[in-house]
Amino acid sequence: MKSLTFTFAHKLALACILILLLVWAQKVLAVPSLIPESGKIGTGTECDFNTGKIGFVCFKEYIKYLLALVFGFTGIFFLMMIVFSGYQIALGTVTGNKEKGKEMLKGAIVGFIISALSLAIVSFFLAAGSGSL
Repeated sequence: MKSLTFTFAHKLALACILILLLVWAQKVLAVPSLIPESGKIGTGTECDFNTGKIGFVCFKEYIKYLLALVFGFTGIFFLMMIVFSGYQIALGTVTGNKEKGKEMLKGAIVGFIISALSLAIVSFFLAAGSGSL
């Protein structure tokens, strides 16, 4: 087995990829707050955190908001894992060991599928609970 040596070009490419991902993540998640900036959740006026006008309906709307926020983080993590595993697979062609990158890619895809299915299931039950199916 060859020893893994990173050349300057490898280090520079990885640094550029990480910087681009961090800049992109910062723009996508510019305001990751547990309460929206407007203070209102949902389409109606019954859920306004700024005025304190919060009813029972707000719980369902707030859960939907939090799910979207968490799923956004999951998507960014998934993208970073795909790029990193692709980089490991590309380096594996040089070193002769692609398996670690392939396993990481499989794990990232399976994790994203599980996350997407859990989001779909919880969204289904929230919609069924409100009678909007």
